[in-house]
This record gives sequence, structure tokens and C-alpha cells, in this order.
Amino acid sequence: MLSRSTGYPLPAVGIGYRAGWKEGMDVGVRLVPLGVHTDIRLAVVTRERFHLAVSPGISGSGLGGSSLGWGELGIHLPVMTELDLFHRWSLVAGVESMTFIRGGWLALNQETSGAGIRVDEYAGLAGGAYWKRGRWRLGWQASVATSLMRPAPAIWSTGPVLGVGAKSEKE
Repeated sequence: MLSRSTGYPLPAVGIGYRAGWKEGMDVGVRLVPLGVHTDIRLAVVTRERFHLAVSPGISGSGLGGSSLGWGELGIHLPVMTELDLFHRWSLVAGVESMTFIRGGWLALNQETSGAGIRVDEYAGLAGGAYWKRGRWRLGWQASVATSLMRPAPAIWSTGPVLGVGAKSEKE
């Protein structure tokens, strides 16, 4: 199971579920602070200990109410590799292109209100180490990305990951 960080600029804890759809294809969903991320993973190369996959996905998050709020829609296109090191341990690394559409609003009263939207494009790297047992995966992951559109600080995330997959026919 290949997975990656969310791109949120804060330490991120995620919990996810991944299920096989058909041979070489699975679907994942992960809950993260203030949002959700979903993707479809397509295996490109699968060897005994090495895997290469593309995993297009979308993410969404937001916070707010009627007078103040913020929201974000992300479109992700990563290429990920996974190397099984030894019994139950693996390393994951990848590169990713991310586009975020962000918006916010403020409405203090009828005379004082406003809204805005912007698009940001990032390119980044992600990696992690995982311990697997049956359907469960526990690990640590990190990512960093830089803006391709404007001078801006890098976005990053790091944190623990807990994942569970659908029961396979082998189990």
C-alpha cells in the first residue's frame, strides 16, 4: 500500500482505509485535520520487493461559518515507489504535483464583507517508513513542496500514520 503526506503546512495525523478494486488498482480515503483526501492508485511496476505507482487524487478541507471561513480543494498527481526492506518494514518515496484552489470569506455586517479565491501550484517530495501487520499499517511520513507560481515558503507536513486495508484473499 503506497500512501503519502497531505501537503498541509502543519504536523498532520491521518487515519486511512484502502481497498483493492481490481488487480493493480485500489482506492484509498484518509481523514486528516480539517479535511479528507481520496485517491485511486494504479500500479505501473510490481516486483517481489519493489512497487511503482501513480495515484491521482483530490482533497478538500475547510473551516468556518456564516461570517468567516476558509476552504481548499486540492488536485494531486504523485508518482510513488515502495521498497519492502525486510519482514513487515518498508520505505516509501515519491514526487508529486499539487494544485490547490483556495478561498475565504468574511462577512461582519452588510457593509463590511468580502471574499477571495486563488490557485497555487506546487511540486514536492514525500517519504516515509512503515511497519505492516496483516491489514494494519503504522508509520511516519513527511513531505515538502515548493510553489511554482510565486515566491512563497515551502509547505510541509509530517506525522504518524495509521492505516487499515481491506481483507485480502490471502488472509
